[in-house]
Amino acid sequence: MTGIYSTPVLTVEQLSTQLEYRISDGQGTPVAAAAQVAGERPRKGLLGRFSSGVENERLVVQVSDPGGAPLFFVDRAPEAPVAVVAPDGTVIGRLAYDAQAFARSYLAGQARTPGGRDRFNESHRLVDANDTTLCAVMWEETRMGGYVTDQPSGGRYCVFTDANGNELARMDQAQNKQVRDRYDLRLNYQLPEPLRTLVIASPIAFDLSRS
Repeated sequence: MTGIYSTPVLTVEQLSTQLEYRISDGQGTPVAAAAQVAGERPRKGLLGRFSSGVENERLVVQVSDPGGAPLFFVDRAPEAPVAVVAPDGTVIGRLAYDAQAFARSYLAGQARTPGGRDRFNESHRLVDANDTTLCAVMWEETRMGGYVTDQPSGGRYCVFTDANGNELARMDQAQNKQVRDRYDLRLNYQLPEPLRTLVIASPIAFDLSRS
């Protein structure tokens, strides 16, 4: 298998407002690259700072090995979960928003801080092609109201957990002047397919879901 599947640590960096990503291992060695192959291009320059212009557009990003061979595609369509698709067009799985988990966290946050800030966790599920849940994804708790920090919408990190609550992986989001978005992903186990590919695709899937 290519390096993107064998390393336990991946860094995914979007270097501009365009949907182009550098993917490296824990030592900074490139193991894959990703670029948009379908859909409207995000705005450039000053306009892109305020709005990408592609919020309601279908976007497809191809992830390729260092030799240029496609590994999988990340496909975001309006009003649909972000899909991860094999080179032959077979759906591997999807990143689905978990509205029920979000509602539970919101109600729990209200109970802890009556009359104060709203507290909640953005939540998703990784599901296979048959919509069977493979793992849950929960972001850092977000607080609304009162003093607002520069915390990114949805939180600065998320954890991937199985049905027993075991942490399978963790992803941290960072921003700096050199890159538009950066995601550091650490896998705690050698995961089975299709879960492994879905977790590896998650940084780009999350980035597209928030574009």
